[in-house]
Amino acid sequence: MEITSVLPKGINYKTGSTALGEYSRNFVLTNEEPEVIHNLDDTTTLKWSGVSSQLTNSSDRVYLSFKTTFDEPNLDGNKSFNIKATFKVPFQEKESVRFSYFSLNDAVTPKEWGIRKSVNKKILEQGDDFTYRLTTDVRTKHPQTNIRVLDVLPKNGELDSVINGSYRLSEIVKSTEDMDVYYTNKKVDRNADPKTIDTTTGWTKYTSGALPADTTAVYYVIPGPISSSTDGGKQEYIEFHITPTANASGDTYNNTVTANSDDDIKVLGNTARTAVVDREINGKAWIDGNKNNAVDDGETILKNVPVRLYEKATNGTLEIVKVNKEGTDISNIKTDEQGNYHFPHLDAGDYVVGFDLSKEMATGSYYLAPKDPYPGYTSSKINANEKDEDFYLTDAYTLPETKDMTSSTFILNNINAGITAYGDLEIEKSVWNTAGENIDGQNVQIGDTITYKLKVKNPIADSMIDNIRVSDTLPKGLEYITDSSKIDGEEEENPTIQDQKLVYDLKSLIGKKESTIEFNVKVTKDAEGTLVNKAEVQGKDDSIDISKSDEKDNKLDANPSIEKTIENPKQNYMLGDTVTYKIKATNKNGSILHGARIEDLLSKNLTYVKDSTTINSTKVKDAEVWSGESNNQFTYSADALNSEDEMNITFQAKITGNAKNSIIKNEAILTGQNAWGEEKEAKSEVELAAAIPANAFELSKHVYNEAGEKLDGKAVEVGSQVEYRIDVTNTIAGTTLTDFHVSDAIPSGLDVKAGSLKVVDQAGKAVAYTGDIQGGNLEVVLAEVSAGNPVEVRFEATINQEASGDLTNIAVGKTDGGDDKETDGENEMKVSPKPSITKTASVAKAKLGETYRYTIEVSNGKGGGKWQAIAVQDSLPAGVRYVSDSTKVNGEAVSDE
Repeated sequence: MEITSVLPKGINYKTGSTALGEYSRNFVLTNEEPEVIHNLDDTTTLKWSGVSSQLTNSSDRVYLSFKTTFDEPNLDGNKSFNIKATFKVPFQEKESVRFSYFSLNDAVTPKEWGIRKSVNKKILEQGDDFTYRLTTDVRTKHPQTNIRVLDVLPKNGELDSVINGSYRLSEIVKSTEDMDVYYTNKKVDRNADPKTIDTTTGWTKYTSGALPADTTAVYYVIPGPISSSTDGGKQEYIEFHITPTANASGDTYNNTVTANSDDDIKVLGNTARTAVVDREINGKAWIDGNKNNAVDDGETILKNVPVRLYEKATNGTLEIVKVNKEGTDISNIKTDEQGNYHFPHLDAGDYVVGFDLSKEMATGSYYLAPKDPYPGYTSSKINANEKDEDFYLTDAYTLPETKDMTSSTFILNNINAGITAYGDLEIEKSVWNTAGENIDGQNVQIGDTITYKLKVKNPIADSMIDNIRVSDTLPKGLEYITDSSKIDGEEEENPTIQDQKLVYDLKSLIGKKESTIEFNVKVTKDAEGTLVNKAEVQGKDDSIDISKSDEKDNKLDANPSIEKTIENPKQNYMLGDTVTYKIKATNKNGSILHGARIEDLLSKNLTYVKDSTTINSTKVKDAEVWSGESNNQFTYSADALNSEDEMNITFQAKITGNAKNSIIKNEAILTGQNAWGEEKEAKSEVELAAAIPANAFELSKHVYNEAGEKLDGKAVEVGSQVEYRIDVTNTIAGTTLTDFHVSDAIPSGLDVKAGSLKVVDQAGKAVAYTGDIQGGNLEVVLAEVSAGNPVEVRFEATINQEASGDLTNIAVGKTDGGDDKETDGENEMKVSPKPSITKTASVAKAKLGETYRYTIEVSNGKGGGKWQAIAVQDSLPAGVRYVSDSTKVNGEAVSDE
């Protein structure tokens, strides 16, 4: 920002008096002192430059104060003044300028007489002569006499004079010859009272011609009398002709006088100023990152850019300026660390500035900022289509002649070169659930709320994209939730919506910055399959389309679910009980399940109860849904199962068979295709515990001879051939016992005939079974035993010699879910031994004292059972005595003991 104040003639700025008020903390001056410009009309322009970090509302202020002094001789009798202040903001589209005026009324009481000093040239070219004129200004009622005037000549560093080289008084011209003029080379206090000057010491009286080069001051006396100018009195003057040598652009000669008269009133004359013209061209090379065609704080500057100055001839040709008017080489100027360049001390003329931006432009990453030729703005001045070699050229700008200047300094600022980086756009879309989890590409369900986030970024530094439009096209089945939009975390008005397309407008996006748009949608029942959601950011930079898009998809799959239950379930079921099954099939929050199909294959332990099926409380014919040899396959189909649909099926089944481990399992299956034609399946299994009642079957065992006669409880002989028959009968109508186990531990007195095992029904037909007789044990498993179809297990055996007594043979029957059952002992056969004994003596008639031998023979007759625990006793009669150690058994001697 720039603050300017114009002081009227006769009012001067007091050096070092600038101050900022305590409420101006958001404003920082670039320099502590203003730029002071002395204008040709004797007004003074003060310019302060500064930077504000915050001037955004009416409460923000900048308080700047400064002090002035009155230059009374230059007031020209004025008592009232208007002081103008200007506030300029150059960083807007165009400079914003605000004016204010401050008035001083009757501020000064003019003195009655003085010396007015003027200069014939307020602006000099280097080497120009100039002339001071000192004129009396008497306004007193009575004439002034013996006016003494002291003029200490301009000196470098005094009164803000800047003097390079030297100068000399080439001549003094007097309006009247009765003036006495003196000069000196000694140091003189410029504020000394002229009445105290002693011309006899160190002063030389001037006669004519040039004064010595080391002259420091001139003193002269006007005898007078000088009457008031208001009464027509003639005012006297004296002229000093000055010839400078080797002065430089910007040199300033500031000078004043002191005077006194016989009235003994010391007066101070006005300050006379003249300056050597200084013309400059300045500027900057920078990257206009925000595309406002103005140099802003924080934007990237371009260092070491070659800058060339051309002078434009009247015929339009351009000639490179290699040295300035002081002989300094300016042919190799480059921008400095701040991106600035400076062409100082230039002659009047028309100039063109060229910038070598070949390095930057060769990258293809930049384009020229638009030209705005007005030099007062910090805009870019180069022409895209005007070049000299690699130098982009500006328009021609005029540095004026001194006659056309309002001050001694003419600085052509802001002849700038701006480029802008080609921006780019990126868009990244993401999908989030209400738990704040990213669900890109994941499954969603009907009724879900989804948050879409669109992150739009300009990844290129020093660039800016304007008029960005972001759109998002929602697929069928997604519905925008009103008032859910946010931009960069702040609530935003609802977007424009047309045909499921949401449109947001972003004003601009500078380089390396991003903006995030987020909004919520609801998944509706119309959603199905892959929900492809495409977001697009549209924008152009320098007419180049840099639009981008990103799309994300979520999948809305079918969500088949099936539940099979038992109505009023019991803890334990029995064979023969009837069970009511219920099936509920749903597709809750899922997309359409096409070709929905419910199947239920009853296990072999269950039998469907005729006409017991309902679908959604409506009775259906068995032929429509049941099939299979025993009507055990349920199948129901529908074209589609929607998310809000529900299928409820009930039917009854009778427990007609036992199950392994007493558990009957039954499974229902729901199948169909999702939107992509993929098979979807859901299963539900229910089980129940089914026991076998004690009277579920009967088991009996009988034995027969070869003639088919029953031998139960009868006597048999060793060697007899017999047949055992074990009968199994299912006693519960309409049921079937499966995997029925029959076992029999065959007694050791029986030899089973190989290959004699048979399992037959009551008609004598073979029945499926597994098992055999091994190691004297019968173990067979009957595939099934149905009610009304008894099964008989048969095998043949021979009674062997080990048989003895009762041949008890008990069979055991059992099935899953039931208890073991044994046959009774009524089938016992009796096998008895056939013993016989004979005793003989070795002599027919014994004699006294004679020894003879007894022989006892014991035997078991043919067909007799095993004779066990045989005991033979023999009691010798009186008169007969046993001969010791004479006993033998089967020819083997045995001990008497």
